[in-house]
Amino acid sequence: MSAIDRLLRRVAARFGRRGGESERESGSVESAREADGLRSPPADERPRSRAELMLEEGATPAECLLAHVERNGGQIHQKTLVEATRLSPSMVSRTLSELERDGAVVRYRLGRENVVYLPEAEPEAYERANRRR
Repeated sequence: MSAIDRLLRRVAARFGRRGGESERESGSVESAREADGLRSPPADERPRSRAELMLEEGATPAECLLAHVERNGGQIHQKTLVEATRLSPSMVSRTLSELERDGAVVRYRLGRENVVYLPEAEPEAYERANRRR
């Protein structure tokens, strides 16, 4: 018996299939994943892609993030942006880095979180601290 045959038998045993049995006869791969607790999150809980954002809101991630910051009085926690836009944390971070580089937003560390400000809404204490550097 080859190594591949042994591997296939172990996989079949893991998912309760016997040789020659199809997925329909033994249950689908999805039902096996659910039995192992590996079900996919519902569509409204998973992060949206750039394309989904463009289709649903007609805006780029940068435009969407800026709109949320403006609607929130010029300041918002980065984590709140992730939750509000349903974009992945990495996409929000990358997009905010681009906006920060362009001077459209300013980010500050507050404990373990980032707070995003529009430049005109930046608190005076932060402005003074930046001038000293």
